[in-house]
Amino acid sequence: YPNVLPTITIEQLLYHTSGLYDYTNNIAYGNTTILLDPSGIQIPDQIMENFVLTSNFSPGVKQEYSNTNYLLLGMIIEKISGRPYYEEIRDRFDLDTNYPTMAVPPFEIPTTDLGNLWFDRSGTGNFFVDVEVAGLSLNGLFSGASSTGAYAATPADVVKWGYDLYSGKYLSESTMNKLLTPHPLGLFGISDYGLGVVIADATCGPISYGHTGSIIYTSNMAYLPDHDLCVVAMTNDGRAAADLSFVINITEQMICLYLETVVSTDEQADTDNQLKIYPNPATVELNLDFENPVSDLTVKVYNQLGQKVAYYSAKQKENYVRLNTVDWANGSYIIHITTKEKQIIRKVIKQ
Repeated sequence: YPNVLPTITIEQLLYHTSGLYDYTNNIAYGNTTILLDPSGIQIPDQIMENFVLTSNFSPGVKQEYSNTNYLLLGMIIEKISGRPYYEEIRDRFDLDTNYPTMAVPPFEIPTTDLGNLWFDRSGTGNFFVDVEVAGLSLNGLFSGASSTGAYAATPADVVKWGYDLYSGKYLSESTMNKLLTPHPLGLFGISDYGLGVVIADATCGPISYGHTGSIIYTSNMAYLPDHDLCVVAMTNDGRAAADLSFVINITEQMICLYLETVVSTDEQADTDNQLKIYPNPATVELNLDFENPVSDLTVKVYNQLGQKVAYYSAKQKENYVRLNTVDWANGSYIIHITTKEKQIIRKVIKQ
């Protein structure tokens, strides 16, 4: 293809360090798939020829998300397997048994009804229509998204997929380590991003693995390894596509609400290290007392808005930490404690 260097590697595609222009940013592509020919089937080869413009940067110089990377990866799967990428995935992961609602319209027919899509066809932000009621086809939208993220499924099946993938059901330990290792450049220079996976701290503390997705339908999935928990938020409201923080915030609210249900405000003891947190409620100070010394200790404290209000770390062995709480506003806080052996989440009150 004219704007794809032959030296780009598969790893660079997965890491988004290829520099390839994101075809979904091309206005001509959006006009074709949504406005001019919504019922037409978009072919990846034609998308690469017609809508991928000059590269944004040389491979390996930056890490910037581009859907073109995933489109090419799907084409590589098809070249190697000799069949459509979605057929290879269906058989390889036994979707019919494990995730029966997963399908790639219009090439596969979903086993459950697809939620009607509400979309601002005018582009003004004031005129939203039910695409199905308006008689518009979604063929162009889904076929154009292709292997960049055109799967339809129920939240339950997406949760199960995320849980199975990130808990290690499908990949070896060495591959999982590679998958979850963030590129040193940082996505857009600010975010941790592995091989096709967002690595982030939830606002209330714990680390999560997952991804967002939007082809006007919008979703976000996050798996918390420390809690063996997977959470998904999905919407058919097209307004969410303009601001992915909508589904990200819903996901994080669900995570934080879950964590609040599994911790209490009483003094709590951890059975491995006999951790005591006192006084709780706190007034001027909060003490963390480990009966057995722990190493590689990190303590993060978050308020109800997800803002970090305190941080402490130590490489050497510690068995006592004192936090000054004088400047904390009254209310509840989440303490995220990481040691070399484990992670602990606790809830405390400042009054």
